[in-house]
Amino acid sequence: SLSLKSVKLRRLLCGKPVILIENGHILQSNLRKTRITMDELTEHLREKDVLDIRSGALQRLPDGKNYSAMTEEERERLFPTKREESR
Repeated sequence: SLSLKSVKLRRLLCGKPVILIENGHILQSNLRKTRITMDELTEHLREKDVLDIRSGALQRLPDGKNYSAMTEEERERLFPTKREESR
């Protein structure tokens, strides 16, 4: 479909993910934007097997129903920092 070929069109139609936890820090402003409470946040983290907020990242996907979570180790493996890439 056309939305698969155009990133701008896909973002316009579907929206973009909202990061709720980044580098182990809860982004309060994004929680307010998405109207998610701390109880809901911890529930979603438990569902994704993230037991320690400081060790993970969580984002709400554009559909508004699903969440994506990963641990800090997974994030570093998938998105290495420039310092690690130079090794």
